[in-house]
Amino acid sequence: MNNLIKTSLSAMAYAILAAFCVCPGDEALAQAPANPAHSKQDDSLDHVRILADEMRVPALMAAAKGGIADAQYKLGWIYQTGDGVPKDMQQAAHWYRKAAEQGNAQAQINLGMFYENGLGVGKDGQQAAMWYRKAAEQGNALGQDKIGWAFANGIGVAVDVKQAASWYRKAAEQGNTSGQTHLGSAYADGAGVARDMSQAVAWFHKAAEQGLPAAQYNLGAAYFQGLGVVKDMQQAANWFRKAAEQGHVLAQYNMGSIYADGTGVARDVQQSASWLLRAAQHGVAEAQFQLGRAFLDNTDGAKSEQATYF
Repeated sequence: MNNLIKTSLSAMAYAILAAFCVCPGDEALAQAPANPAHSKQDDSLDHVRILADEMRVPALMAAAKGGIADAQYKLGWIYQTGDGVPKDMQQAAHWYRKAAEQGNAQAQINLGMFYENGLGVGKDGQQAAMWYRKAAEQGNALGQDKIGWAFANGIGVAVDVKQAASWYRKAAEQGNTSGQTHLGSAYADGAGVARDMSQAVAWFHKAAEQGLPAAQYNLGAAYFQGLGVVKDMQQAANWFRKAAEQGHVLAQYNMGSIYADGTGVARDVQQSASWLLRAAQHGVAEAQFQLGRAFLDNTDGAKSEQATYF
């Protein structure tokens, strides 16, 4: 079983590292408007807050109809999320467009994502790319990452990996975690830049330190393979764990594998089965196979986890 685990983990770690891109579907749309935090000392004002919340949508509607871009963006957001109104993607798109046409960068990004995914509007890659570019050209880091993604994947524009890497760098240098991870992946693949694993790891590390699970997974894979860094199984396990605890299913699979093999951690079949179960429940075929194999082998300590799955 140990050889199987080492082989499957090694192959998976390298494959994901080399080809990784953050899926835009995993990202939230542009940040919601911030709400002030509730203080326990303000409990006496709760009735005022309730009244204010009830008045929020009519007040926003009046301001939006009056042409205030920030209100139009916020109104689009609450229609998108159903916060105080029934969800209505067409209304969300309508108000995002109003704000976007006035130059609101967050609205431009959200409208672009609506066009990319066909939410409340017909799916249209060219419109998506146009709105991403408008936000990017204002210096918005998420917009820069989004237009980079469009160039990398031919969404409304011709594929141009050099343009993609250029926009990813602009986003990355502003601290955008998706841009940092995409730029790291470009360096790992040699896509639009010369292949440089030390640069790849440096950008993965920046995003991983900010808590992005995909970057944490990639950093774990780099340490596991010794790509761009000195091979270090303890560091690999550390970063895989951080990603796994945030629900990254391939990191969960890797944690199950390394606990089974005692790679960078003390061997623990119960921990192995627990992590493999999480990955298996999300459809990771390798995890399902290893659970089935362990069940047939009747590995001590793992049977209860396998029984839960099977």
